[in-house]
Parts: sequence; C-alpha cells; structure tokens
Amino acid sequence: MSALATGTGQTLQAKSVPEATLKVPVVGPWRRSPGRSFVAILSVRAPGDAPLTPALLVSSDGADHATVTATSQVACHKVSPLETGLPGSRNWCLRLVGLSPGNTVTGKLRTGSVVLTLTVAPRDPWAPWPGLTVLVGLSIAAGAVLVPAFFRRRAVKLQLWDELARKSKIIGLDRGWVELLVADGRISGIEAGFAATVIDVVEHGPQRLAADRRRLTLAVVSCGLAPDGPFLIRAAELAMPEVSARREDFFSDDGALREQTPPQEWLTRISRAERILVTIGLLQKRLSEVANENRRERVQEELEKLVEQVANAGPEEDVADAALADVEDGLSKVSNDIREAVGQRAIELTPYLVPDELTGQPSLEKILRDIVREF
Repeated sequence: MSALATGTGQTLQAKSVPEATLKVPVVGPWRRSPGRSFVAILSVRAPGDAPLTPALLVSSDGADHATVTATSQVACHKVSPLETGLPGSRNWCLRLVGLSPGNTVTGKLRTGSVVLTLTVAPRDPWAPWPGLTVLVGLSIAAGAVLVPAFFRRRAVKLQLWDELARKSKIIGLDRGWVELLVADGRISGIEAGFAATVIDVVEHGPQRLAADRRRLTLAVVSCGLAPDGPFLIRAAELAMPEVSARREDFFSDDGALREQTPPQEWLTRISRAERILVTIGLLQKRLSEVANENRRERVQEELEKLVEQVANAGPEEDVADAALADVEDGLSKVSNDIREAVGQRAIELTPYLVPDELTGQPSLEKILRDIVREF
C-alpha cells in the first residue's frame, strides 16, 4: 500500500547544470505494524526528463536507505506536484521504496538538465495517544462536511460584494440592500442562486433596461391615444433614457427578480390599449348600419368616452390596469347594443384585448378578420 506526499522546494543556482533542493515530509499508510518500511509516490516538476537510473537516499548515519526510481505518470494522477522553481520544468513521477518511519534520508538525482537533492522525512500516521487520535479523526470528519460548505458560502458572498462594489451602476443595488434583506428575514441567506441573479443584473441590467426604454419610446410615438393623457405621459416618463437605473426596476421588495421591467410592463399596457382602439374603430365603422339616429349618437358618445378613459388610465400601474379592464367591459356592452340595433349576434371582444403573448390567442390580424365577419 503506497502513500502520497507533498513538500516545499528551495531552488539553488549553479553555473553549469542547475541545482534544486526539495525537503519532503512523507506520511506512511495506516497499518497495524508501525515502524515497518513503506513505499511512497512523489510528483516533482524539474527541468528535463526524469532520471533513467535509480538513485539512493541514505540517512545521516548510513544505517537506513531508500531507492528512488522514475515511474509512469499514471501513478501520480492524484498527487500534487512539488515545484523546484526552475525554468523549463516537466512533470516527474518518482517511486520511493524502503522508507522507514523516523529515519530521514537524503540523496541526489542527476540528469543532464538538473541535479536534484531530495530529502525525505518519513513518519507513521499514528498520534501519540489513542484518545487524541479519536478526537482528531472526529474533527477531520466534521470538517470534511462543514468546512467546504462554509468556504463555498464565503466565496459566494465575497464575489457578490466585489461585484456590487466595483461594477454596480444601479441606484440602490448595493451591499447594504442585500444585508438588509438578510437582517429582515426576507431571504434566508446569500445563496449561490441569489448571488448569480444579482450579479447578472449588475452586469447586464442597465443595457436591457435601456433597450426596453427604446422600444417603449417607439410605442409611445406610434400610439393613437392623446399624448397629454396620464396613460402616455407615464409611459413617456418610463421611456426617458437619461434616468438612471434603479434597483426597483429589477427587484421586488422581497428581493425576488421582477418578471418584467417597468418599461416592459407599460409596453404590454400600450399593446392592450392599441387593441382596444382597433376594436373601437371597427365598431365605429358599423354605426352606419344602426337605423335609429338617437341610438347611433348614443353609441358613438359611449365609444368616444371609452377612448378618453383609456387615455386617462393611470398613472399608477394598478389604476391603469383597472381602467383598461373597465374599457374592455364597456366594449362588450357596446357590441351588444350594436347587435341589438342591427339584429346580429354579439361579438365576444374581451378575450381578444389581452396581449397575444400572455393568452396564446390568435394574431391581431386574424382577430380583426373574425370581427368583420361577425358583422
């Protein structure tokens, strides 16, 4: 049974062939008979190829010795290499046979590229007292479970603090906000998933928000509503490119990532409002089929009020959503009035006024063709 070892290196310079010195403590395998010689594997980085011939390591009194031979790199696949610090170093895999615990041995490994003085200090793994051995074993077992998780959490937290301190250009998105979330119990701790979300917003959030604002600007310009109404005024405010990004644009109060930024949410409302306007326009075209003039004028006034109601929706998000829902209900009632006036079946309008991407409804062009066929 072989043992693995690590050590520290000290580099020495020579005029011709460079020299290096390695002093390596080696722990023997766990076994019932302490004091017996054992085999160890060392991985060394030194110039040139490993020596072709075996080398002898001898104790200071000459009583103990060990043999060093180069072996396949396969044997060193789990061994951390010992650095000599010399340029042009390559990986050597060395097999040490005859190491005796408590007896330090030294020898030289010579090649055409380096003279390596290797000192190996073997010892048994036994602790001085059995009780201490048990305690150390328990400590190691506990550390193997707890320490890696602790360091992982610590690394996640340090990375998050570094990203927030160096890169965050978002107002309110800082270390203080994260610590407040933890202190208030709104998040249980700084988990890897939360940290990755925050870092992604720090790195890409401002650019995405700017793109959303550009799309909202185009939607405001092309919308058929009155530009001086609360609905488009609020949308124009959210589309202003010079306004700095804020934490609230990306996160809710409990630290969760918002599904949409405020410009994206208002884009959805504008899309909804445009569908309402298209439907109102179609209904207005059908008013000529209403024979009763008074009824025709009354329906026309109701449609104009609905347009005005959409323009005045907002500026608060919940107020705007409620107003749009009221307008959709009003359109259904107007369609019933027109149906009664011309003797045709009522049109189910409301389901078509919700954005396609949220309901999976047919495209606006198909919806409008269906409405025309109903009349």
